[in-house]
Amino acid sequence: MNLYHKVEAAFDGMADALKAAMNVADNSEETELYSDLSIDIESLRDDAQSLYEKLIQKKNAASAVAAVETAKESDKHSDLSIDKILENVKGSYLIVELFDGKKPVVHSKTRNKHDVIEMYSAAVETFMEKGAENLVFPEEMVEAHKKGVNRSLLKMADKVQQILEDIVKGERK
Repeated sequence: MNLYHKVEAAFDGMADALKAAMNVADNSEETELYSDLSIDIESLRDDAQSLYEKLIQKKNAASAVAAVETAKESDKHSDLSIDKILENVKGSYLIVELFDGKKPVVHSKTRNKHDVIEMYSAAVETFMEKGAENLVFPEEMVEAHKKGVNRSLLKMADKVQQILEDIVKGERK
């Protein structure tokens, strides 16, 4: 759980405690005091939300600057390519590049079934989080999933067809 969610949970706890206190208050002065505190807590919650949003904006800006710097650095090293970088990667990986809205270029390597399952799980989690950060509606995420499944089914069908053609030609046994 990240810090913001912990802060939100703390605010929820305080709000619940104040509601409970108001329900058992002995007099109207005490109830009014708890009510005023409740209003103050809501104001603090709004301030925390605002600060969190500013933090996210700064973080995104810093990431953008880092990406620009990395791009500048990679321009200096013309032999720096994804394939060259991945030569030294020992474990499994999945890298998806998308340039100007064109068809994604995917670089991946898996060692076993477990890696495939873990990478798929991580990819879904990552894309759902990024979708939420970029205000992508759940329906759009479902459509993106269907699109990916359909693409993979078409690729598999093409491979099966090629195998069958090779068998008919006698090139495969």
